[in-house]
Amino acid sequence: MRLTSLVIFLSACTRSVRSGGSRAVSDSRIRSKDVAPAVGRGFSLNTGSVYSDCIMAGAMTTSSFDYDFILIQNDGQSVSLSQFQGDVDYAWMQSQLEVDSENDAGSEIVTSQIISAMKVDYYYSNAKDEDMTMHPTSENLLRSGNVILFFQSCGPSFIRGIRRQSKLTSIIRYQSATPESGESFGQALIGQTSGDITKKADDNALSSSLSIVIKGFGLQLSKRGGTVSFTSMEDFVDASQTAFQAMQNPRIGIIVSAEVSPWTSNMLFQRHVGALLEVEGDGVLPSIRKVNLNINAEIVTQIDEENRRRMSILGKMSLCMRSVMKIPSFYNNRCLVNHKGANNCMTLQELRDTLTIPTSSGGTNVFPYESKLSDDTIFMKEFAFPCMVALGSPMNNIRGGAMMFHQWMEIDACSKIMCLYPGAVWTGSDCVLPQITHTSMDSIVESYCDPEITDRVGPQSN
Repeated sequence: MRLTSLVIFLSACTRSVRSGGSRAVSDSRIRSKDVAPAVGRGFSLNTGSVYSDCIMAGAMTTSSFDYDFILIQNDGQSVSLSQFQGDVDYAWMQSQLEVDSENDAGSEIVTSQIISAMKVDYYYSNAKDEDMTMHPTSENLLRSGNVILFFQSCGPSFIRGIRRQSKLTSIIRYQSATPESGESFGQALIGQTSGDITKKADDNALSSSLSIVIKGFGLQLSKRGGTVSFTSMEDFVDASQTAFQAMQNPRIGIIVSAEVSPWTSNMLFQRHVGALLEVEGDGVLPSIRKVNLNINAEIVTQIDEENRRRMSILGKMSLCMRSVMKIPSFYNNRCLVNHKGANNCMTLQELRDTLTIPTSSGGTNVFPYESKLSDDTIFMKEFAFPCMVALGSPMNNIRGGAMMFHQWMEIDACSKIMCLYPGAVWTGSDCVLPQITHTSMDSIVESYCDPEITDRVGPQSN
């Protein structure tokens, strides 16, 4: 079998990322509010997907934390926020100062700010190895030798530890005639210990323009009461104490990173997958089998996720077809909400036509749903399923041994690189990349289904 330079490159990259121990993941794959990472849940480095709870973590390590409190007075001049770079609210803080700067342009009024930032940054809280237990269902999959089904359910890796952060940021704004008078007023505010700051001011400041903006992240609600809002510097001290108390639970806070370990590094997994032990005469060391399993596990989950993505779009497409037929024709020229946030307009009539008007193929009229179902079925039948079967085939008297003795690019049924791209189209012997445009069926379904009518009127249909 011919291995192209692309295969060799991909193999080398895959090994460098996954054949070692734990990896720290700190991007949107773990920070998104749309996912729920937890210690013991499966995870895929390739797809960013979170899987089932396959490990019961038990006792967790006690994590220490770093505490920062920063107070900055900006008297209408440019101020550096570099010390906040990387924080969850960095972009928000920057935008607040930019808005003030733009509003002051060409004006005799100077807007100043007092920026207060309190942050608790926890170190990793990990599951203790001696207290980990595997979920009975996951354990049964491994004992029965069904490694592929295990990876499809639990992912190629699991989340071993999580690092959290809590933060409270306040921006106090006030306006003055000059930067000097703004500085004087700001120092008075900082030095103030009581009284309503919306009413106290010296002659140099415009107290009626004073405003307070507060933004909190990862705070725990207290049953004992308390608030993080304030209108006086005395209240500010109380609010800061309340906020600090709300940051004391290491299990609370926004997730900023996760420690992800491959299953093959887990002692429970190794105990149940006895095939990782050296078998006399097979010529493949257990360490090499672990590398092969790591690499193949990612491909298994990648193919499985692509199958589920295709089925999800088909289901959404079917539901969308029923929805557009129920909406009265009165709304035909209304633009639909683009669920991806783009501003382009597709009308109800255009969506209805796209989903329901058949096209001619070989002298036969084929409906769009039928055509997509056929393409996806062929992809699964000709590539996805044969690859899974080949990886799960027995070898050296081990069920699923192919996963351990070969890497996927060495297996004919799996070695078609282009088939690993989302939406790839099977051509008879290989896959080709899809034309990804805003008019492709997948893009239309993901953008406009299920349809939501807007007040915006699109172009008239013929």
